[in-house]
Amino acid sequence: MVVEDDFFTQQLIVSCLDTLCDCITADTTRKALVLYENKVPDLVLMDIELPDGDGADAVKKICAADRNAFILMLSAHSFQDKVLNSLSCGAKGFIAKPFTKDRLVSQYQRFANWREEKKRYGTESVTQPA
Repeated sequence: MVVEDDFFTQQLIVSCLDTLCDCITADTTRKALVLYENKVPDLVLMDIELPDGDGADAVKKICAADRNAFILMLSAHSFQDKVLNSLSCGAKGFIAKPFTKDRLVSQYQRFANWREEKKRYGTESVTQPA
């Protein structure tokens, strides 16, 4: 799931990942929470600053409902406090905007590797990726 309020950026992410996975999109935290509850996506790319709230708040709610949620934060403003807050709420990483296709694909591969290890060794024995 791609949670991004800028339509161009949202579509750029979807086009970068379209050969790797199916993407659903949301442009607000409210829509993201509803979509997450209904679809339970494997991976979430979440903008930190959204029109109806802070992405970190959405991360906190998603992670409270699903401790296995894998969320990567996106932001053009890599303010250390916002990034650290998002990570402390449960996000597994951060991608700075502007990003490259290689950076997105690399982060997707990191997620895919983590998920594969989780399946192979079971939920409890696999730690979150660094």
